[in-house]
Amino acid sequence: MSRCCFVSMGGDPFLALMSLRMFKERFYDEIDRFYACYNAIIDPKIVDYLAKQFDDPKIEWVYVDHPLGFGQPINRCLEKCNEDLILLLEDDGLVFEKGRLDALFKRIESGEVDAIGSPRFSCSNEIAEATKVKYNLDYSGTGDKGPSFWPNFFFVKREDLNKTDLDFAGKGWKSGERIEELDMTCKEEQAGDTFVWTCIQLRAMGLRFLDVLQNHASPTEIEDIPLKRYNHDYGFQGWIHGGSLSSGWNGFLLNPPSAQEGLAIQEFETRAAFWDLISDIEHVPDVEFTKRYKQGIDDFIREGGLDRGRVEQKKTFYKNLLGL
Repeated sequence: MSRCCFVSMGGDPFLALMSLRMFKERFYDEIDRFYACYNAIIDPKIVDYLAKQFDDPKIEWVYVDHPLGFGQPINRCLEKCNEDLILLLEDDGLVFEKGRLDALFKRIESGEVDAIGSPRFSCSNEIAEATKVKYNLDYSGTGDKGPSFWPNFFFVKREDLNKTDLDFAGKGWKSGERIEELDMTCKEEQAGDTFVWTCIQLRAMGLRFLDVLQNHASPTEIEDIPLKRYNHDYGFQGWIHGGSLSSGWNGFLLNPPSAQEGLAIQEFETRAAFWDLISDIEHVPDVEFTKRYKQGIDDFIREGGLDRGRVEQKKTFYKNLLGL
């Protein structure tokens, strides 16, 4: 079966280049086509530079000159796709080493399962409960739990994805509205985040799913690792999801938030660490853009009341984890 990867790139050129590095170094021989959907309002010189970096026989460069809504990058890639198996990735889904993705593709190719993904609780409670009952799900315990899946490190057959209504964005349901796929009528207004509605449709098809860890970066990383809590063993799955890193350029790095409290501070420290690390390693030939990006990180740390020492600790940890 032929394989491909869809990567949704939210406009950060450093993240885009890091995603390209991951592909070329760590799973180039494991897929047949790499669809890179880069959507942003940014200097055309940077876009031209990126296009040249992504010039490769295996890569389909899909550029959109404005931000796309959540879910739409999947549509843009699917329009061009002819491969049998698809891996959905976000640009902050970073792979540690060769062979990890190949092993999961093979579990679908062997007929063991139909799709592979990381559970996620990203919808209203009525929908979560109805999905749990209809499909006999278990939300107990720790780790990744929920009725839907992340649209990141999600493996699926193209033919199955094409059987959905191709609306991969978030979705809402009104009070009294019927959801036949869940045998439920909404008592109150319900909502599902990006990819939730798609997952409901895929479950209704009777697909067999294999649950894997998402390894979403933790705000309390520094405390978790020595205590062996949460994602302390990142190497088990072989990847990490940085988490909301597309909120940087054209977001927080241009409009830093006011001082944060509690876990929000630690969550923002994680993002700052990733942004600083990736912009240290990758390069765009625009000195002024790079200066503004780095200044944005500094402003983000200062205005948000973040701890620079913790940012540096996390930065060192992620650098070592990713082997950069």
